[in-house]
Amino acid sequence: MKGMTEIEKQLHQLYEEINRMIEEGDQATANDMIEAKYKAVKGQFESGIQGMEQAAMLDMLAQLRMSLGEAEEVARLLSEVCGYLSLSMQCCVAIY
Repeated sequence: MKGMTEIEKQLHQLYEEINRMIEEGDQATANDMIEAKYKAVKGQFESGIQGMEQAAMLDMLAQLRMSLGEAEEVARLLSEVCGYLSLSMQCCVAIY
């Protein structure tokens, strides 16, 4: 983890923790954690915090959903990531 930013370390640790649950067959707890993190980051987006950290979290959650075999949830998460990034980019374009 040398050379990683603090947010990268946190995302990596969270991914490893949830992925371990999935591998050990504890899909229910993994799903609960994914959903709790999803709600938290969605709240951040809705309150105007729309940075790369939030997009990275949604991307990671989509990867974990894929590990659970939840393709429809993955599509929804990735659609939201694109939507939020599009909004951010439109805001940047509007400023210039």
